Amino acid sequence: MFSWGRGNSGQLGCGNVSSEDSVKCVNTLSGHFVVDVHCGESHTVALTVEGEVYAWGGGSMGQLGLGDLLRQNLPIQVSNLENRIIQIGCGKRHSVAVSKEGRLFTWGSNEYGQLGRRANIELYLKTQNTGSAGSTSTGPNITSSAKTSPSMNLIQTTY
Repeated sequence: MFSWGRGNSGQLGCGNVSSEDSVKCVNTLSGHFVVDVHCGESHTVALTVEGEVYAWGGGSMGQLGLGDLLRQNLPIQVSNLENRIIQIGCGKRHSVAVSKEGRLFTWGSNEYGQLGRRANIELYLKTQNTGSAGSTSTGPNITSSAKTSPSMNLIQTTY
């Protein structure tokens, strides 16, 4: 994986807080096949083909999912995700991941309800299921619970 640009919070993953105007290899991930990368305002999240999630950069709002509010200049695996992850995303100061089983994990800033707490969490998971008789359900039954990190939230669907 390669990165370049603004690096003032370590979001380039090169081990420092320098900006780069040329392409640099993120050496920490050189042994992994990265299939998806998302960037927030000052953090980066990557997904490997094995379903592992790595995060680095600014962590002041818990957006790295590492159980603290520290900055990380190198990619670190988000180890408290218990399932194989198939999709990731980032907002300004929050991150999300979806497991193969359909569980949605959210962590970081919840200033505007973007983690699905005290907000309409069906906006994140709204689906239409057609039953055998052709009836359509209104959507999944959604439950929310805290994870290992106080800043991590699991939103689980049950159909």
